[in-house]
Amino acid sequence: MSTIEDTHLLKPITDVQLEPRKTLMPIGGYEAMPLLPIEIAVETLVDIIPDIQRKTYIAKLCAQDHTSTDSLTIDESTSIILFTMEWNPESLYSALNRGLRSEDRRALKIWFPYLKLFLTTVYKLSGIARHVWRGVTLDLNKDYMKNQTYIWCGFSSTTQSLDVLESEEYLGRAGTRTLFNIDYMNAKPIRNHSFYQSEDELILLSAFQFQVTGKLDSADGLHIIELKEDADLLRDYVAYARTFVGPQLTEASGKLL
Repeated sequence: MSTIEDTHLLKPITDVQLEPRKTLMPIGGYEAMPLLPIEIAVETLVDIIPDIQRKTYIAKLCAQDHTSTDSLTIDESTSIILFTMEWNPESLYSALNRGLRSEDRRALKIWFPYLKLFLTTVYKLSGIARHVWRGVTLDLNKDYMKNQTYIWCGFSSTTQSLDVLESEEYLGRAGTRTLFNIDYMNAKPIRNHSFYQSEDELILLSAFQFQVTGKLDSADGLHIIELKEDADLLRDYVAYARTFVGPQLTEASGKLL
């Protein structure tokens, strides 16, 4: 049986092909939820992630060593550790992104207690402007047109190191590959609260809006696509979302959902 420790290299830094090719309805409601202890915040997830309570217990034990960093509480740190953990058959990260990418927006309601805690925690972390990378062993070149704007609905794992993506555990250095070089103004470094602290992971928030600024095709099957965060599109999306969820939606919450 696979354990958390021997599956961590499968973290979906390479799951970009799962993003929907259409704009989904914005989501509102999680921001009105109360902040709950992590054990209660995951209770609504038991039916879709049967092992979530045991994994929460493990994550909380790990969090006891992390609370001195970034002034987070144990429950806040636990919410990030859970996000980074990988296990079979499906981890929290994968199940959450599957929900965020689904057209059935009502199905996300079971995530609201966890999202409230997780997103409150993430916003406590200082965002940094960085060029980061993610990729996939597929040719996605035709899916991303230069000067066009797109939205990634799920949370995105990224790395600052191209060497990480080119390792054999991820994309390798040969064959069909698409690499995304992303210019992002608010990347969230979560290494201090990751289950795998050897990985210098940064996350892009859900509903990341961007413009394709450049493309490069090489002869060995490698496609590089350059992306830049689109602040104008973000403002338009937030204004659009307010028509559905009311004036309590802020630019920050609009960006996330």
